[in-house]
Amino acid sequence: MIKVITDSKILKTPLPKSTFTKEEQDLATAALLTSVVEHKGLGMSANQIGLTKRICVINVKDEPLILVNPEIVSYAKDSVEGEEGCLSFPNLWLKVKRHSSINAKYFDRDGKECTIELKGMDAICFQHELDHLDGI
Repeated sequence: MIKVITDSKILKTPLPKSTFTKEEQDLATAALLTSVVEHKGLGMSANQIGLTKRICVINVKDEPLILVNPEIVSYAKDSVEGEEGCLSFPNLWLKVKRHSSINAKYFDRDGKECTIELKGMDAICFQHELDHLDGI
């Protein structure tokens, strides 16, 4: 089982945009997908499993979404508030305000730049994982 990092000092270090070899990206993707499934999470960021690359996965829909160098391009002004948990902080649930929808860009596992509009739980998970990558 892949160990989830719980040290807040490590998690507070923001990860800059990363470059990847194909092999590095494939290994990071495999580790993230394995970890999110093993821990029954909705998402996982590289720094949560000890990797220093700007990559994460959200696993809300039928197929996980691999996000390399993700960023929010625009967001809805309205927000939603809900309780969020985190695999790095087991048994801790906090009320968090998030944008109800976002437009984002990222690179997929083939290195293609993609844009996407996310709403609801997808948007919430994206913002949560982006917070990890930003050291928040």
